[in-house]
Amino acid sequence: MLRILHSADLHIGMSFNNYPEEVGQELQQARLDSLDQLVEKAQIHECELLVIAGDLFHSTRISKKMITQVHEKLNAFTGDCIAILPGNHDYDDGINALWSAFLEESSDKILVMNEYRPYPLQINERRVVLYPAFCDSRHSEKHRLSWITENPAVDFESVHIGLAHGSIEGLSPDFHKKYFPMRMAELEDLPMDLWLLGHTHVPYPDPSQQHFSRIFIAGTPEPDGLDFKGEGNAWLISIDQDKQLQAEAIRMGQYIFIDQAYKVDSEKDLHAIRDSLGPDLSRVVARIKLQGYVDEQLRDQVLLLEQELKAQLFYLAAFDCRDLRMLVNEDYIKREYARDGFAYRLLMKLADDPRALQMAYELVEEAKK
Repeated sequence: MLRILHSADLHIGMSFNNYPEEVGQELQQARLDSLDQLVEKAQIHECELLVIAGDLFHSTRISKKMITQVHEKLNAFTGDCIAILPGNHDYDDGINALWSAFLEESSDKILVMNEYRPYPLQINERRVVLYPAFCDSRHSEKHRLSWITENPAVDFESVHIGLAHGSIEGLSPDFHKKYFPMRMAELEDLPMDLWLLGHTHVPYPDPSQQHFSRIFIAGTPEPDGLDFKGEGNAWLISIDQDKQLQAEAIRMGQYIFIDQAYKVDSEKDLHAIRDSLGPDLSRVVARIKLQGYVDEQLRDQVLLLEQELKAQLFYLAAFDCRDLRMLVNEDYIKREYARDGFAYRLLMKLADDPRALQMAYELVEEAKK
């Protein structure tokens, strides 16, 4: 049995400049620490092969200190091989110094696949051949599968594993076709026993479903922004002597990002907001938008909720109440408006018609702006 832990898109070195400095530093550190998680999971499941299918780093300009930190974490892996593919963020064009600097500190266990050729490995008396379609530039309208097509696998005894980094038609947002675009049919037509892909930060196939695919997208192990839904992911894949696959999605990640709009009409809705953020608020970055109608008592509870979330969440990016409307009544009008004013007289005339009163109040408030 060959056991593989498949990951990609760690983006170590990513900056979070749109967050407060302290928050950004924590989020950046979490991406580096995701390596510890990956190695730990690989150790627990006794994986022989750890694969990072592109974008280990967020750019080609990575400090020597960070490269050393990455090696310190990778060196804890006791399996046979760590196979690393350059992605479109940490591409290898033969000019930038990233991978030469990285290889200077690498142990014999680390394999950087930056040549378009087969990489044969011997793992547990079994021959495994890796076929890398790595990125040699930041963008490209063409994938890098062609060399594999020209050099098809002919050894049926070996396990043939393709690795590629780029967008997949129908799965990846790549409207301008500039991220090494591939199609599923192209991958399926190549004689690989298994494809391990990177670039798309959402895993494929759906981790909640049964897996009959031989094509896997790792997703990112650490969520990276408010447009990301869900938790981080990696794949644990086993290949038996008959080349039958078993795959299990492994939950990863330190932080969760939530960007959500909520309707608020009652205190029950506020409790539902708290519950939706999960049991451990200290690992949540949230942007919350509220809409609905609230009376004064409920409005005060909304303000209290905002203060609670600021204290309990890792970071509250926004608490937007602009679409939360005040539900007015006669007492509110008497307290908030001058009795000799036009608005007061108008609203009091409508006090017995709640719908008309609400519409008039909103028009008055809009006119004041």
